Amino acid sequence: MKTPEIPYQLFTLPLKEPPAGPHRTETSVRVNYPVLSRWLKSLSPGERREYNAEKQRALTLTGARSRHELVSFINDHSIQTSVINRANNLLASMFGVKNGSLDGSLDRYAEQANTVINTNRAIFPSDLSGSMEIVNEIERAKHPARLIGIIFDPRYAVKGKFEAWRKLELMHRALLNERSSERGRVDEQLDSFTDFMNEAGVWLPETKIGEFNNVYLLSHHNPRDNFRCVSVDVLEISPEEAEEMIKKLPKGEKITQVSRRKFQIQKGPQKGRIVSIYISNDRKDTVAEITKSIRKKELIPDKAIDDRIRTRVVADNVEDLNLFLDHIRLCAERFGSDLMIDDISDTLNGGTYKGGSAGSSPQWQALKFFLTVAGARIELEGFTNISFINSEYRRGISHPEFAVKRLFQPEGESAIEWFFPPKAYRYNPKVALKRIISKVRRDIEEPIPYPTDLLRKASNTLTALTNHAISGGRHVLKFARDRRAS
Repeated sequence: MKTPEIPYQLFTLPLKEPPAGPHRTETSVRVNYPVLSRWLKSLSPGERREYNAEKQRALTLTGARSRHELVSFINDHSIQTSVINRANNLLASMFGVKNGSLDGSLDRYAEQANTVINTNRAIFPSDLSGSMEIVNEIERAKHPARLIGIIFDPRYAVKGKFEAWRKLELMHRALLNERSSERGRVDEQLDSFTDFMNEAGVWLPETKIGEFNNVYLLSHHNPRDNFRCVSVDVLEISPEEAEEMIKKLPKGEKITQVSRRKFQIQKGPQKGRIVSIYISNDRKDTVAEITKSIRKKELIPDKAIDDRIRTRVVADNVEDLNLFLDHIRLCAERFGSDLMIDDISDTLNGGTYKGGSAGSSPQWQALKFFLTVAGARIELEGFTNISFINSEYRRGISHPEFAVKRLFQPEGESAIEWFFPPKAYRYNPKVALKRIISKVRRDIEEPIPYPTDLLRKASNTLTALTNHAISGGRHVLKFARDRRAS
């Protein structure tokens, strides 16, 4: 990987070429100055200045004058409290918060950092993820001063030192993300958009808030053509009927439940016609936001994240989708708001999708743009039933595959290699990605055994084991009787 453009570069040095590095030591705090000097010369003037600033900051936070003193400060329980109090005062003053509220914030950032790491670790197969578990001492550490001490503590292996640095970096990003001006407006914007949809006459007047019409999309796929969806039947059936269908679902078919709402066309030749669509709002959580900042190699959240709110709209066909967008514009006008659309990408009728994210497929079919209305700016993705099903299930396009691929690309500089450097955790990213994608495809394409089938198999197995045990018991009793007889 390239040198991370993030604070605490000093502490990543052991992971440049594990296990070597300027801080590699077994018994004392020593620095391999020739290696450190070569590394510093490889930095740009700006990166070198950042390195020196962060090195001095680490010492200032703890009140130490050198690396040697820093480690002794952190490990000396008699002065540990005063060191942490000093760091708290400096941090509270820098971020403009009350010292008393800082401990709760640091606990929250530490927990968010742990969650981000464990969430990304969970995508790996179990035989790999086990070695990626956070070192216990790092997972429990909540204060930056303690983590800084671990980085320089000769008792910790290189992996532990790296994980301390990684947690520091993620805590820093969690803080910046929480204090982001745009993130603070997300809930407000989502509320504004929801109010607009409910109050501007978008839906049928008799529709109550939270009232949906649940339908099932029965999709037919071609396994020989990357599991491409060839047709979709919209079924208005009960959950019990759907359950019975799932039991007998053949290979190459999928059933997907969607919750639809209805609107009425108000202008044009189809005036009065009632159309059903599926619409869903999705808000990025903290884990997704921090992970995306790593993927985009941006420390400032607002530069990395422009899609905190995403709305998906699924219509039966392109015509119904266009009618809904026209309907939204009319409702906005009556509501007293202008409506602006920008950054449009339309591949519903063919063409190549040019996504900005690593791992995205050029065959992805959707209408994608940003919509600004009633004080809210959201990312909207429009699909037909077929393009929606393809985005969920088609090989090479499905969102479950995309969610994994974007973490592993670009090769050598991926987010997953930032979280888990291959040399430190001893795995091959290419092989790991191939295995993960293979499991994703199996989960999508292979019929899932219905619970009753699993119960039947379990019952048969239990019966066989019971019969075997009874038979074995008879042999034991016969042997015992024969022994007594003799």
